[in-house]
Amino acid sequence: MNKNYLIILIFIISNSVLSQEDWTIYNTSNSDLTFNVISDIEFDSEGNKWIASWFNNGGDGIAKFDDSNWTIFNTNNSQGTSDIHRIEFTTGVLESWVSVFATTLVHFSDGTETTINSNHDSSTNKLTIDIPINASDFQIDYYIEDSSSVDMVFFNTNTNDIVHQETFSGQSDFNYDYTFFTNIQTNQIIDITIDNLDNKWLGTWQNGIIKYDDTDWINFTTSNSGLPNNQINSIANDNNGNIWIGTSSGLTKFDGTNWTNYNTTNSNLPTNSIVSIAIDNNNNVWLTTANELVEFTGTNWNIYNDNSVGNWFGGSNSLRINSDNKKWMSAGYGIKSFDGVNWAYFDYLGTNNSCLLDCQTTSLAVDVNSNIWLGTHQECSNGGLLNFSECNSYLTSNSDLPDNSILSLNIDDNGNKWIGTFNGLAKLNNQSLSTNENSFVDINILFYPNSVNNYLNVKIENKIIDSKYSIFEINGKTIKKGKLKNNLNTINLDELNKGVYFLKIEKDDFTRTIKIIK
Repeated sequence: MNKNYLIILIFIISNSVLSQEDWTIYNTSNSDLTFNVISDIEFDSEGNKWIASWFNNGGDGIAKFDDSNWTIFNTNNSQGTSDIHRIEFTTGVLESWVSVFATTLVHFSDGTETTINSNHDSSTNKLTIDIPINASDFQIDYYIEDSSSVDMVFFNTNTNDIVHQETFSGQSDFNYDYTFFTNIQTNQIIDITIDNLDNKWLGTWQNGIIKYDDTDWINFTTSNSGLPNNQINSIANDNNGNIWIGTSSGLTKFDGTNWTNYNTTNSNLPTNSIVSIAIDNNNNVWLTTANELVEFTGTNWNIYNDNSVGNWFGGSNSLRINSDNKKWMSAGYGIKSFDGVNWAYFDYLGTNNSCLLDCQTTSLAVDVNSNIWLGTHQECSNGGLLNFSECNSYLTSNSDLPDNSILSLNIDDNGNKWIGTFNGLAKLNNQSLSTNENSFVDINILFYPNSVNNYLNVKIENKIIDSKYSIFEINGKTIKKGKLKNNLNTINLDELNKGVYFLKIEKDDFTRTIKIIK
């Protein structure tokens, strides 16, 4: 009797048969994409892909892709603001002799300019300046004759979003300059995050962060916000709409109005250099530094370190958290995982290298089945894309992957893998999950044990008793059929030779398929 053991890998298929790998490649030669080196890929609520160009290649801004059309945003497609913006200077009651006025120079996107002269309204104790639509920038010179305290607020009259506010006193002249970046301010983008309102937040190489709400662009830098550093390493958003920014000057939180900086001086952050940020299922913030894994609950800092190796080669996408809140990260010459208690380190150059493809893991992603996917840089060996959980590798030599050096990796809601390489964007569709829904969507089927000796136990619910099953080879040839007549069924697999097979269970509109490796 054949004593080979079975490893069972389970996934669901509704109303479809197992699909083959389907690759689609996008680059500057075959699409309207204007750059080939991809530093990040994110998805908005409508399924649009937002793709960043790598800073070290000069950069070409970002691209939006709706699966049919490309829209490119870079410093060459400038416009003016589409909303009126207002600046209000508010004082207390002033003596009648106090002179207050402002002169504002406004530039427009068509190259013209205008000057707005404004006076203080003593009935409201305010001086108000309205910046017209299509303005590209403005400069205000505000004058008050005495040292009274003045509250200044600058906001969008359509959305009431506050752009800037401050209080000043003890001076006669106050100058304020602002530029509306209705085009992107820089072409060099490190990282993208998209919040619950579909605002796009871009972390840039040396120009701070940029917010894009599908209408206007706002650039936050050290000169007009609480950012401590203009060079952004990573950016993420939590469930409350807070934006978290990692720089070499620590961690920054922006709630839309207030900026809070955490560093080694004012918190328990162990180092100021942040590599990557991820948010867990409990809305806690997790960071990787060069040597530590850090959890911030909003109150407490928890530092985790297995004293082995740090995150040497990972970038902004090198920390991911699966559905079980297990953390996976680039580390040393491989990757590490942490479940809250135990660490596991997989070292490409060591004995515990599992099936790693190369010594530099640049990016990670988690699919719907909690499989861990790795993007690697071609450094010590082949590089390429790896389904680490199943040890399936994708290289230029065995797939349509356009380049073995990968910078970014993400997986959309349909299970498609989007891979940013040095030679274009790749989409891998090897997900065997139909979008058709039916009344069997919540059916639970238990397969056990995970390691069996030629017999597979299948435990099913009452509503799919008498379902048909078939076992077929990877080429589609059926080699065994039968029925699952009871809640607990045993299928004899003794006659199967070593190889890959699929067990398909069907009843009415219900279909579920299991991949079997013997």
